[in-house]
Amino acid sequence: MADQTQQKTTPKITLLHRTSSVVIVEPDHGGGFSQVVAICFTINYLVGTGFLCLPFAFYTGGTILSTITLAAVLFFSNVTKNYILEAMARAEAMHDDDARHNADNGKRDLFLASTESSHSSRQYGTISAAATDEIERTDEESQGSASATLPLYEEELYLLDTSMGNAAPSLQRGKEESDKMYCVRDIKFEYTELVHMFLGKLAERIYIFSVSLTQFLTLWGFTAVFSSAVAVQFPIIHDYVADYNVYVLVYAAVVIPLSCLNLNEQVLFQLILSAFRFVLIFVMIYTVLRATHDADDVTYFISQKEPEGAEHVRLQGFYSMFSILVYAALFHNGIPVLSEPVANKMKLGGMFRTTLVLCSVLFWTLGYFIASFFGHNVEQSTNLNWKDYVGGTGRPKDDSNWNAGWEDTALWADALSLFVVAFPALNVVSAFPLNAIVLGNNLMAAVYGEDVHEHETNVKCRVIFRLLSSIPPIIGSTFVRELGVITSYAGIFAIATAFVFPPLLYIQSIAITERRGLKRRTCYEGVGSSKTWATFVCILSSVAVFYVLICLIISG
Repeated sequence: MADQTQQKTTPKITLLHRTSSVVIVEPDHGGGFSQVVAICFTINYLVGTGFLCLPFAFYTGGTILSTITLAAVLFFSNVTKNYILEAMARAEAMHDDDARHNADNGKRDLFLASTESSHSSRQYGTISAAATDEIERTDEESQGSASATLPLYEEELYLLDTSMGNAAPSLQRGKEESDKMYCVRDIKFEYTELVHMFLGKLAERIYIFSVSLTQFLTLWGFTAVFSSAVAVQFPIIHDYVADYNVYVLVYAAVVIPLSCLNLNEQVLFQLILSAFRFVLIFVMIYTVLRATHDADDVTYFISQKEPEGAEHVRLQGFYSMFSILVYAALFHNGIPVLSEPVANKMKLGGMFRTTLVLCSVLFWTLGYFIASFFGHNVEQSTNLNWKDYVGGTGRPKDDSNWNAGWEDTALWADALSLFVVAFPALNVVSAFPLNAIVLGNNLMAAVYGEDVHEHETNVKCRVIFRLLSSIPPIIGSTFVRELGVITSYAGIFAIATAFVFPPLLYIQSIAITERRGLKRRTCYEGVGSSKTWATFVCILSSVAVFYVLICLIISG
């Protein structure tokens, strides 16, 4: 099934007509994910548990300071995701260059792309079966009619021609560098592979350590959110810790099997949960705004009669707030996995940018207004604040003691309370497998190195590594249950993954491709696509890592 899926999602390049200097081509994007589906997958990856901590972060750092920090984090996230896409495109250009080199020498090795020598034997990248088939047909088709399929290793590299605009993408053997741009096509390079290719073995080990801990803590947080939410809403033993541990086992029974499936087998499930996720955020924002507006007349939250407010600037909480915001915006280590099923990879930059814009609006609205309403009562996992939502209906059983309970609440109010508290539990059921797959792939690449792609096709081996990535954090969640604590520490490694490694990849990928006589430009260039910008981002982010770490250690 995996091979059939790969064949369906491979963009096919068909020759339409040839002139003396330009080869016009049309990618066949049928069979892969559309941009809408890909955006939903990315939102599911981004909106895991981080958004539930945003109100707590906004209260901790102050609403205005948090607003400015969130804008900066999302801006730099957009810049660094371009760095990763550009490194992926240059890696594929190096791969094609080696394929062309080997074809000239009568060889058919498709996996050569190394920084250690001009043409080394280190293997990188997963090329789809359909793309391999096209190479095998090259000898017959390249001498046939004008409808022949382009081989991956022509006499010169085929580069994206931007002179005709986005509406008419084409490939050409251009002479002017300004018209030549690489883009991601058929080959998936894991983040780990990119780091090894461009930064070396030591950097690869540091990255694997960093991203593994980030993903480990992310999965840990998912388990804590699910178990705490369901234990509050549906107690079994009526002892919180005992109920929490019971639901940890329930969660494990659901997400571990899902983590062993491929992304293509989860499309409908991911789309449905993505839609409900937007509904959840809308309900949380709307109910808080309504409670703020009607505070003098009716009670919406039993424990919160009126808005408490929050400070605009709290410098003492900046380090924690910053760490949580970076963690909430982290998706960079999943870019190779999220990009692979997308049909039109030329639009990956815009697709991920759209996702960041959508999430930034939702993140700010959620963080600002909920923090302003609940103040110091805001939960670290804010959905738990809705456990006593009554929506302006009902009345206290004892007017002198509201904690004694509430009666005659409307059915719709109880339903909203249940939805907000319980849905994040279902939400992290969808996000857990996506993150477990990314962690499992990186662990596999770390263990097998250049032989990783031989083992990726082995179902048993793939399942083992996904089990190794999903089981330990579930066990860890039985010891530490506080989401704010988990995300604060995860944020340290998220800073390195999202803001330190991408600019290093950008700088080195340019240097290495130019040293091999290849062009440097890609179709993913944007704001910040310069060595000066990349150096600035790398230095600033490195300082931030040590700042947050020292503050967390001092604060205990």
